[in-house]
Amino acid sequence: HMINNTPAGFLSDREDIFAWLAFCLATGQRGISCSNLCWGDLSGFHSEKGYWQFTVLFRRTKGDYAWCHKQKLEGKLETPGANPLYWLDLAWKQTCNSKTASIVTDDLENSKFSKTFVFRCGKPLKILGATEFRECGESEYYRRQLEKIAVYNGYPPGFFTNHSTRSGMQITAYINLTHGKNAHTSEGAWKLIELY
Repeated sequence: HMINNTPAGFLSDREDIFAWLAFCLATGQRGISCSNLCWGDLSGFHSEKGYWQFTVLFRRTKGDYAWCHKQKLEGKLETPGANPLYWLDLAWKQTCNSKTASIVTDDLENSKFSKTFVFRCGKPLKILGATEFRECGESEYYRRQLEKIAVYNGYPPGFFTNHSTRSGMQITAYINLTHGKNAHTSEGAWKLIELY
């Protein structure tokens, strides 16, 4: 809702900020894990039934510099909103400074940007690559942007934080897992979506 209702000129790094929000909401990962993501950590892009599926390698989490947790995601290239693939593709085009660059067909793991952080955290793009891990304060930039977007959309200041994307992912997954033909029990659903 907020992504679709925020006008194009409202944010200076729109692609980066919306890529962060959509990605964090889809993965439910901590800000420290997402802010340390490099382009080379996205791999295995393949299309199935109109959706692109891919694997994300999270190298770091809270208190663990060698986490190396993999997670699968999917999305459509042409669908905005809370679709991480759409926004990641726009951020990739911006990183490459090329309108023809494509996150699903370019070789991210072997590109000159493979060690470049996906999310810029409000800083200029560093093409030389990530040589060290970022600290947790880097994701604070996105919390401030989320608050700016939320207030624009009518929510009170402080209503959302970066942890809102973690709980949003859990709630959405819980609803999807407990309804429908192959519904899980409440306990089974929570076990499946358990976050680290």
